[in-house]
Amino acid sequence: MGATYKATGINLKSMPMGENDRLLTILTREFGLMRAIAPGSRKHESTLRGRSGLFVVNNLLLVPGKSLDKIIQAESNASFPKLSQDLGKLTAAQYLAELCLYQALSDQPQEELFAALCEALTRLEAVEGEMAIAILVEGIVQMLYLAGVIPEVERCSVTRKPIPPGSSDSRWRVGFHPAAGGVVSLSVFNKLCARERQQPLQTMDFGAVESEFTFPARPTLVHNEERQPSNGSSNLPDDASSSGDRLSRHPVERRHSAAQSTGRYRAHRPVAGTRLTADEWSLLQQVVSRQHRAATQETDSVAPPARPDSPDVWLSLERALRYYAQYHFERAIQSAHLIDSCFASLPSTVS
Repeated sequence: MGATYKATGINLKSMPMGENDRLLTILTREFGLMRAIAPGSRKHESTLRGRSGLFVVNNLLLVPGKSLDKIIQAESNASFPKLSQDLGKLTAAQYLAELCLYQALSDQPQEELFAALCEALTRLEAVEGEMAIAILVEGIVQMLYLAGVIPEVERCSVTRKPIPPGSSDSRWRVGFHPAAGGVVSLSVFNKLCARERQQPLQTMDFGAVESEFTFPARPTLVHNEERQPSNGSSNLPDDASSSGDRLSRHPVERRHSAAQSTGRYRAHRPVAGTRLTADEWSLLQQVVSRQHRAATQETDSVAPPARPDSPDVWLSLERALRYYAQYHFERAIQSAHLIDSCFASLPSTVS
């Protein structure tokens, strides 16, 4: 038996294994994303039973195994029991866990990601009622920042020209487009949408698009390809096959390949762009600006964004950021489907 080692991690996923065991997917501070067996944790008298629950933070003692490591001791130092008492909060927590799974690396420290998720879950527990959607939006922006794909919100992402301040006219809109990298002027947005309707993403001539507009370079993300499910039934898969070719293909090629292999990523449809109102754009600017400032100074000294009286503005931002995150992470966010039923329904602004 190999030497034991210690780690601090939060359980992102749990599934039965054998008669009495559980297989846990854990985001650890020291070693990133890992999977480990919690032996006997399904037994009522097991000391690991409560410690193998969803979103429980444990100090772990593990022993290496041939293919999966084994937890031999766990000491809980945090949990979030109130999340399970509110479907909206639980859905928001699972949403953020998916974003963690899509960017977390294995065998590398993930201190920032670990701290960001724990902070977001703490805030979700404390917030009242439907304003959990605000914490979710702020959490999504933080996850995008950590992944290096936070959207541009101050000027047109295509022309790089400043966008005039939002008008008090209720009909005023600004575009928000995942492929462009953030906000775009409405004239550019309309051209992008028209081109996509004529030519779906799978057959889109990206060279022709880029010749008309100067797109910002898309960052190359390190995706966890081994977490791409083979049966399309869940977006929080259990399979952990090799991922040595994560960066071997161009992002567009990887996106098309994932779509063809799983049928889940909507490569056969246009990229979903969104028209934002002046209030929505202003709030998004505040959230993104706060994230940039929080990354360079103490969080306590950064003023939080203004809270709209209605959660509808936050819901519109969640939808816009949902499509943005799915485009850049090249994965569908399964938990997002419950957001609309957990919170107030809104007319869709997606083009």
